[in-house]
Amino acid sequence: MSKAQYIQAMVDAIQNSTDGQILVKLMVSLDRQQGQESASETLDAVLTAHSQNPKLIVGLDLSGDPMKGSLTDYLPSLAHARNAGLKISIHCAEIPNPDEVEKILDFHPDRLGHCTCIHPLYGGSQELWIKLLNSHIPVELCLTSNVKCGTAESYKKHHFIHLFSVKHPVVLATDDKGVFSTSLSEEYMLTADSHGLSREQLWQMALSSIDYTFASEEEKNQLKDMFLQIKQLSDVQ
Repeated sequence: MSKAQYIQAMVDAIQNSTDGQILVKLMVSLDRQQGQESASETLDAVLTAHSQNPKLIVGLDLSGDPMKGSLTDYLPSLAHARNAGLKISIHCAEIPNPDEVEKILDFHPDRLGHCTCIHPLYGGSQELWIKLLNSHIPVELCLTSNVKCGTAESYKKHHFIHLFSVKHPVVLATDDKGVFSTSLSEEYMLTADSHGLSREQLWQMALSSIDYTFASEEEKNQLKDMFLQIKQLSDVQ
């Protein structure tokens, strides 16, 4: 199966779903350890799929083993995707790599993943930390993934609290629900238990995360309305 066929199979599955209660968007990932040729092939497939399904194929991600490949090699592909109307997300600072982090922040993607080693307490520097905060780029945080992979010492010592406490935009995620045996609900519960968050703080964080999705403004407003309706019912009960 080619990459184009793989993407089309996912598109078909989403479009054939009869549920309709979950808003699904597809962001395809470039694997940095597979090289530029593979990335170019993936990009071509993504751009074709995006042109056919612009409301469904919405983003391009750069991920994979942070010790493999060079970020610089993939920036042209990411820039090409951005110019074609795709949103960009980059896994960032999963290991200490100040030069790469600076280049990522200068590129200013729409979202960042992990950002584990930017704070000076976790292998980064004050300069990079301030640059991240000044960027206001939303950061996806995956506490269980980081703890199980050993990039975070524990849930309580996770860098989440350093971002949350200064009101930097954050969104909780699982990284991979199956691989890390977790769910988004569990991640919210673990974060609340580890960092003493109230129910209201959790709800506000979930509501704010809608703004960091790659949905349209109309879809974001619809999601917010749904959240508010659910909260009203919950408050009554």
